[in-house]
Amino acid sequence: MRKSKRRSQRGASIILIAALAILLIVAVYLAFRFSMIEGGSNEVRNVVDAAALNVSKKAVQIKVPAGTGYQELADTSGMVGLANINRVWGKAYLINANLQSMQSTGQVGQNASGNAEEAYQQAQAINDQLASSLMNKQALDLYFNQVANNRAARMLGSDATVSTDANKSWATAMVNRGDESNLSLLPQQIPPGAKAVTVKRGGKLFMAGYTPFQANNHPFTFTTFHIGEMPHLCGDSYFEQNRNDTNPIPEARNPLPNAFEESGQAGTSQATVLAAACAVANPMRSYNLALPHCYVSVTFTNTAQWFVEGKQVKTTKYGYEPQTYWEVKQYPLPPAKGGGKLDGYASLGNEYKHPTFWGVFSSLPGDHTVALIPVLQRLQEICPNFTMNQLVGLLTNQPFDPNNQTYYLYPVYNTPDLVDPQIKCSTPANLPGWLNPNAPTDGTPLSVMQEGVQTDIPNYDWENITGGSSPQGPHWTKVSGNIFWSPGTGYNSCLGTLYVTRLTQCYFNGP
Repeated sequence: MRKSKRRSQRGASIILIAALAILLIVAVYLAFRFSMIEGGSNEVRNVVDAAALNVSKKAVQIKVPAGTGYQELADTSGMVGLANINRVWGKAYLINANLQSMQSTGQVGQNASGNAEEAYQQAQAINDQLASSLMNKQALDLYFNQVANNRAARMLGSDATVSTDANKSWATAMVNRGDESNLSLLPQQIPPGAKAVTVKRGGKLFMAGYTPFQANNHPFTFTTFHIGEMPHLCGDSYFEQNRNDTNPIPEARNPLPNAFEESGQAGTSQATVLAAACAVANPMRSYNLALPHCYVSVTFTNTAQWFVEGKQVKTTKYGYEPQTYWEVKQYPLPPAKGGGKLDGYASLGNEYKHPTFWGVFSSLPGDHTVALIPVLQRLQEICPNFTMNQLVGLLTNQPFDPNNQTYYLYPVYNTPDLVDPQIKCSTPANLPGWLNPNAPTDGTPLSVMQEGVQTDIPNYDWENITGGSSPQGPHWTKVSGNIFWSPGTGYNSCLGTLYVTRLTQCYFNGP
């Protein structure tokens, strides 16, 4: 009996030990599987982070055609993407701001409003097409899988690869609202009567991102890109706070996203792991607010009025160099004034007896820099840091050609992206190919300066009376000028024309 009992106890012990061994093996296996799944989960998260970051880097490669009106702002392939879309909106803004400024001075021409509207709609069409492309799941999945497919989650199994979630769309957001865009500017570029929302970073002024403001009753929204910041991951909660579908920007019309979120998954027949990541894009390129292919023109016109005995008898034009004109011929004088017939002559065009544009422009009395103020502002829309001293220096070095009445102020560039403007001045014979000298100014003229009146200088006259009591009588000239500024929106490249109108009144009298 005792021996049988001892055998029974040993058998029970063996069973208990075996059971414990099995439990230990199961625990070890489960711990191993947990550690593998946990490690695999970390692998998937790392892969998804890297893949989402690749999307934020490659998003700048998604581009659409520049379309009519914005070709000069396109890249070398004629396309617009995240890098240069703010340049497009900058041009559309300046055109509409110019119209708003023209409205404040009552100088809106027949086509100005339609031109500004067309510029806005063209920019919006480019924006909308780009927005659609940036939310295209197939394109974004391609960039995601470029990284994800090459990084297996080996701890989940040798056949476990990471890929996008086919059933989940990409989410987008507009992060860093109110911070800088990649479009810098100077205050003098904004025409009088218009405004913009700006932010200062690193001592420079930028258009504020994701902060809509109005110009010509249209909302303008620029995309935020931190200057000098590389594409990077961002927190899920911050991304969710700035999603456009759940937290839209008031008044913004289809703003472009600068952040992207996607889910990735990997698994085997035994386990599947999901992970999501958010990343912020940045083209790492900034531009100046500018209208690259635009110009300002200056036109001179001369009129002579001829008077005999206080009565205007003729109106003529005269040229741009000294010349004698005989426009009063054998005019009969009344007997009370001695009778006879009067011939009236004048030396006209003496105000152009200068070798340079500036000498001609400032040949009559007055501070002519006053007339150049609106010209300078428009040129600063092309070249932001252009100054009055530079403008006067340019006109001083420009030879005056008496065979040309119109001169053009326009930019030239050394780089294909048109970011290094140098303002030049020339006659129609030396214009760049993009400049259409016949483009109409879509504003109306308004006087910006009246030149001082001079008597008998620089133009003068004389008379000769035949058959009368005296060979001549009192005669004199009055020389004056009025300078008009006709602004342009820039839609047709013309930002405005300065009209320098000179008037010489020639007076003749009998004895």
